Parts: sequence; structure tokens; C-alpha cells
Amino acid sequence: FNDAVDLYDEALEIAPWWPAGHYNRGLILGELKDYESAIGELKRYLKVDPEAANARAVQLKIYEWEGMIPKAAK
Repeated sequence: FNDAVDLYDEALEIAPWWPAGHYNRGLILGELKDYESAIGELKRYLKVDPEAANARAVQLKIYEWEGMIPKAAK
């Protein structure tokens, strides 16, 4: 997963407007339990594609991960 995150990072440097890149990178970061970074990436996804068909599900995932961040880290 770490290599995939790095590759998405490189791709998004070239094409920061690529919604699927932000979405996939966010999901991978979530799998790695880097919830703060994952949340940021999914928020960028929603900013790039506010009319995404899965916008509601993505927002629910953001809320779920926000609940998993220790209170001290917030």
C-alpha cells in the first residue's frame, strides 16, 4: 500500500484535478490507518468533484474516520 500511496502522490503532482486519484489515495491511506491524511484526501476529492455520484458515501466515510482519530490528535 505504501508504494501505491507514493505513486498516486506522484500522479497527483502532475494532475491535481484527477478526482479518482484523490479518492483512491484516500482509501489507501485509510487502509493504512492514516486517517488524518485519508480525510484530507477525500475532502480534496469532494472539492475536485463536488457532484460525484458517491459524494454522500464519501462524506460518511470522512465522519467515520474522524471518529477514529484519538481526541488528543484533533
